[in-house]
Amino acid sequence: MLDPAIVTQLSGGRVLREWLGLEHTSAALMTDGGGADTGGRNPLPHGTSIWTPGALFQFSPQARPKGQPWDNCYRYNTLTREKLIATYFGYQFSLMYPTATDIIASTAFEIECELCENGLAYDMGWQYKPSLVDGPPAWRWFDEGVKPKKWNMVPGLPAPHPLPSVWTTGFALFSVNRDTRMTTHEAIVIDGSFFPVGVTHRAEQKWSPQTNYFHAAVQLDSDGKGTAYSVGIRGWNVRAL
Repeated sequence: MLDPAIVTQLSGGRVLREWLGLEHTSAALMTDGGGADTGGRNPLPHGTSIWTPGALFQFSPQARPKGQPWDNCYRYNTLTREKLIATYFGYQFSLMYPTATDIIASTAFEIECELCENGLAYDMGWQYKPSLVDGPPAWRWFDEGVKPKKWNMVPGLPAPHPLPSVWTTGFALFSVNRDTRMTTHEAIVIDGSFFPVGVTHRAEQKWSPQTNYFHAAVQLDSDGKGTAYSVGIRGWNVRAL
């Protein structure tokens, strides 16, 4: 039986939307989210970042006292504020740490898309964590619908072991169900190997009912000591169907 989304596409009622080469987005369109940690924006002292289209993402974080969340840098690009007639979403990307020093300084690299309809946010976030902070190195998915918000490991995914100047590629696939207000992390392809995921989590009412957007974002998580580091990003493509 054909999926209803495919039937709608073949009948002309739905089209594939693509945003390609997002690593070339201008720095002016890559908004700094303001020192975000897993809990979101915070008013604590925040470091500086440089987004170089092409792209090199550099971050010089602020050191924060013990007990405060570490300074991270979340930069996002609003792809559209139109309501999307889409059920399936996917993004591709490659990441690279230029030096061994960058690897040591990085707690994690995070990437996401977020669909917001009438203030209800469907989050599609993955984390590449090479560090030992909060558990062993792992690819983890983000559950924004629980309190406190949480990163979760997926059994069977290869543990990150980055090498300087060596690229790691990912292709993440998602679906949303507006009736149940749920997001499903369907699968992820890591360096060409396909891994089913199949975890489902609730959307979060984050904003006013008048708020609509679809954005793409990346985040660099610091080591809490204020150590600067960089990550290279390429092949960053987003699609919605």
